Amino acid sequence: VAQMNRMMVDIITKIGLLKRSKTAWNYAHYGEVWQGMKSDFELDQRFETLHYKLDLIITQAKFYMEILQNRKSDTLEWIIIFLILAEICVSLYDMSSKVA
Repeated sequence: VAQMNRMMVDIITKIGLLKRSKTAWNYAHYGEVWQGMKSDFELDQRFETLHYKLDLIITQAKFYMEILQNRKSDTLEWIIIFLILAEICVSLYDMSSKVA
């Protein structure tokens, strides 16, 4: 999950796919070229698709982590039950040895 979030941050901040460069802001002609290339390479659509896929992966990873957590929790509950039973058995043995 963290790796997917880091990938999204890297794409937005480091690569800067969705923002205009300073040159494109300063010169209108370069801004038009940038818009044309953005349209030709379908950056907005690709970014939306990537965002959707990463969200899907994150959702599934959270689901699997929840399943693993539940399994671990079930195992710990059984261990606690076993320890309580062992304590009861030891107490019963101790009480029976004191009576006899």
